[in-house]
Amino acid sequence: MNLFMDPKEKASEKSYLTNYQKARLILAAALVASTTVPKGVKAQESYQDPIPMVEPLRAYGPYPNKEEMFNNQNPRYSPVCYQLEVGDNISVQLEEEEDEDEIIRLSEFEFPSLSKYSLESIENINENNIIKTEQNTLIYFIPLDLNNDIVDSSEVKQFVVKPGMNFEVAQKRVLIDKEGNKIEIQLLGNTFGGKNFVAAILTGIEKKNSEKNSLVSNNSEEIEDVSTYIVTKDSVYPNKILNILKAFGYLTDVGQLKKDETYYYLSIIGLDNREMLKSYENGRNSGGSVVTAGGVCATATALSSLLYHVEGVEIYPLGVGRWTHPGPYAQGPFSPYWKEVDATVAYNKEAGMRFDFIWKMNRNGYIKIDPQIFPTDVDFSATDEDGLGHISDVNAIISLGFTEDEPIGQKEDLQALWETYFKYRESKHEQPLPMQNELKESSYSQTEDVRRAMELLYLMKEPEESQH
Repeated sequence: MNLFMDPKEKASEKSYLTNYQKARLILAAALVASTTVPKGVKAQESYQDPIPMVEPLRAYGPYPNKEEMFNNQNPRYSPVCYQLEVGDNISVQLEEEEDEDEIIRLSEFEFPSLSKYSLESIENINENNIIKTEQNTLIYFIPLDLNNDIVDSSEVKQFVVKPGMNFEVAQKRVLIDKEGNKIEIQLLGNTFGGKNFVAAILTGIEKKNSEKNSLVSNNSEEIEDVSTYIVTKDSVYPNKILNILKAFGYLTDVGQLKKDETYYYLSIIGLDNREMLKSYENGRNSGGSVVTAGGVCATATALSSLLYHVEGVEIYPLGVGRWTHPGPYAQGPFSPYWKEVDATVAYNKEAGMRFDFIWKMNRNGYIKIDPQIFPTDVDFSATDEDGLGHISDVNAIISLGFTEDEPIGQKEDLQALWETYFKYRESKHEQPLPMQNELKESSYSQTEDVRRAMELLYLMKEPEESQH
């Protein structure tokens, strides 16, 4: 309060009520006035016919839409009876829409802020290691060289990942701060991409003296194995994203992979089918030449990386049913050696060239595909107008899982995502991508805090004594 305020202003300030406070008083008074039963009077004697609730008459004829029909046939009001006596204490409380304590603010866990924690525990996970995101959470990407050492000159990337994405995890790390608050971060397994990295996902938050809040669930009963393809603006280009989505759409057309059947991936995605080939964009092969459907080799490596782990699947030998790239995709530190899983496909009828990826099923199963694409900080004008440049306006995270349960709606989802990204490019970013305001990208130069966070998430091999 202002100490030099005029006395009249003080009185005015004391009598001031916010609209919210007034509303509460009016509501309470209305309840008392309309429902109070004086002492000594029986409730039956004080009864009055309620004021009828009358809806305005509507025009004769059918309802214009289902919503109006529902509202008219299912009125949203209902009579409420109160039995209050004069002198009773009455309080009216309006419930908050959300408990603020339960809201998870991802901004509190941005990569540099992890530096305030210490490493409490490390646990390697080899079984029941498939997780599914249940809400938006963060994934961190630490750049590595081919020896799996940190690249000092590169930025650390941080993405928001949407609910419903499946990942394989290889290691769990628990960090603790000086107040005793803990966070759980798990390192992803079986990842690959255009550049090498280690990926870590925020999976749990536990405030001191509170229960752990899990951002993921264990999905090992539904999904047996997962491989994940991750690319950023400098390791992919627009048409490659479109061709990858198109190829995975064709993969869903197979439906169930059936026992005793042999599958030829080149034919599944239509590289030897002139009509199917027309549906692809121009891309680049591993040698950099422009070819129709260039970039689909990433889908062959994704599938190979998945089926390599699945029991009851027989991949044909190298040089017969699998061929590797001259420059293979980078496999993450918790992934198989590249020579075991890298796969390419190519077809040239005139030259008699056919490099296929072939496998035989000794069991039944399905491939589940979880795609996420989201904007980079690259404007359309900075990309190649034809989508062939070596810089991308979107990042991509695509997981393939093996399951015995039939996935529903995959073909439609992939086609819708293809169309949305195509229109995003065609409109020069005027038409937004799905959830683009939520699925944000952040980049961090390697400051002291960032280097400390990298140590906690990857470099340290043993828990440390608390530094706080």
